[in-house]
Amino acid sequence: MPYQLCRVSGQNGVRSNSTDFHPDRMIIYHWSSFAISATAAVESFTALATFKAYYTGSLWVYGLVIVALGAMGSAVQNTGASLMAWTFGAGPMLSNLVLFLMLIFALALIVLEHHRKT
Repeated sequence: MPYQLCRVSGQNGVRSNSTDFHPDRMIIYHWSSFAISATAAVESFTALATFKAYYTGSLWVYGLVIVALGAMGSAVQNTGASLMAWTFGAGPMLSNLVLFLMLIFALALIVLEHHRKT
């Protein structure tokens, strides 16, 4: 069955407590439905909904947060490499390699634990 474009408006039972909800920006593509007869209620249907959302925040704030997180990550890495070099007498290259391998190991454990739970 070809696509059928259906606009959904607030009168069709779409309700939200949010003042930012705009049903006129919502489009539903409905392409198949299943009913026992032409007059019976639809028991099952397939649809794709698309929504438009507009960014209302400050892009500068997000940029500053990204830069701050990068700076903190760099500081943590530098501190860890320096402590490892000072404690074990390892060079900076070996310290960074060990920290990198520890990070890979920790991320692998997190992924495996998440995969085990699902």
